[in-house]
Amino acid sequence: KEWAAQTNEFPFEFMFLDQSLSQQYTMQQKLLTLVGFFSLLAIFIACLGLYALASFASEKRTKEIGIRKVLGATTATVVWLLMREFLILIGIAIVIAVPVTYFMMGEWLQGFAFHVSPGIKWFTAGIVLIALVAVTTIIFKSIKIARSKPVKALRYE
Repeated sequence: KEWAAQTNEFPFEFMFLDQSLSQQYTMQQKLLTLVGFFSLLAIFIACLGLYALASFASEKRTKEIGIRKVLGATTATVVWLLMREFLILIGIAIVIAVPVTYFMMGEWLQGFAFHVSPGIKWFTAGIVLIALVAVTTIIFKSIKIARSKPVKALRYE
């Protein structure tokens, strides 16, 4: 009654604080779900591409690998030979991605009431996870090629 007596222009609307905060962050929750789904999809597609590149590189170097095996190269040596170039490319990608990600996260986090800066532990965890996924993807094909018989590799061409 008191509200109506003071003003007729605006109706009286009330809301609990937890409901108000929940409404403010529903968009962030939807964004988190969407980004998570597309991130997993991108990681899967990247792993398929990385596996295809490893297959192509190992098929291209079949004769070289066969000669190295005949001359006494171990499986670990051949795996390192195949993985080294990919690890260099992954390192370059990390060097490019970390500053861009840091800047974009900083800009996004400025929109919140409590400002936090992106910590180094999250970037370190991301780098370790990327390296682990990449090495796991590449190592399957590398070990398969490294354990193959050198005679088959030399007859290949």
